[in-house]
Amino acid sequence: MQDNYDIFEQYLNGELEGQVLSDLEEQLKTDAVLAKELELFRKVKAGISAKLQSHSGKEALLKTIGALEGEYFMEGQQNSDSETSGGPRLVSRRFIMTAMAVAASVLLLVFIWQPWQPSMSLYEQYAQFPVADLTSRSTGDLDLTNMQQAYNAGDFTTAIAYFDQYLSSNREDYEISMLNGISNLQVENFSRALALLAKVVSSNSAFKNDARYYLALTYLKMEDIPRCKTFLEAIPEGADKYTNAKDLLSKLQ
Repeated sequence: MQDNYDIFEQYLNGELEGQVLSDLEEQLKTDAVLAKELELFRKVKAGISAKLQSHSGKEALLKTIGALEGEYFMEGQQNSDSETSGGPRLVSRRFIMTAMAVAASVLLLVFIWQPWQPSMSLYEQYAQFPVADLTSRSTGDLDLTNMQQAYNAGDFTTAIAYFDQYLSSNREDYEISMLNGISNLQVENFSRALALLAKVVSSNSAFKNDARYYLALTYLKMEDIPRCKTFLEAIPEGADKYTNAKDLLSKLQ
């Protein structure tokens, strides 16, 4: 049974090839039960992905699982009916074992992983970071181009190396300091992120209130809610992040 799921996973991810792929596709054409097992696996996998991406929580995911299991058992009953002549309506053992195995795997994700824990879901909901636009400062600056490309591509480790090198001789560049702080937050180098963002907050630059917001997000990700709230409350009305900060504060009360 587990071998089936391994093959299904590879098939749905486009990882099967050659004779193994050909054999599976031929079997799916003639084995209705195997085809139904694959369909159930596909639906459950898609349902998990959708629920986790929307952060709709454990209860909604469990409802999805229940609906899929109900559909599968009903079709299993219909298949069994067609194979028996007027006897009791029995669900085939293969259908039962399949549904139980899939449900057990999903429930393991639900009760052990739990990616919708309150602090994390709030962080992910409000962690909206700026896109770097550094090359507009000057034409042909290779350092700025490399920094921008690495940061915007999500290669934060590489971006940090470029930022650190640049800031060693440009200490008062608060935009770069803020982007460097965000990059360190993304790789969970919290102490460095706090230091960089605090430096921007203490400046008189145009980025100080944005830096306050990202400093609050850093504390939120560290699950230090009191300090998170302190920096959110310090963002003045009219600042770009004021509405986000006010909304996040209401969720933290």
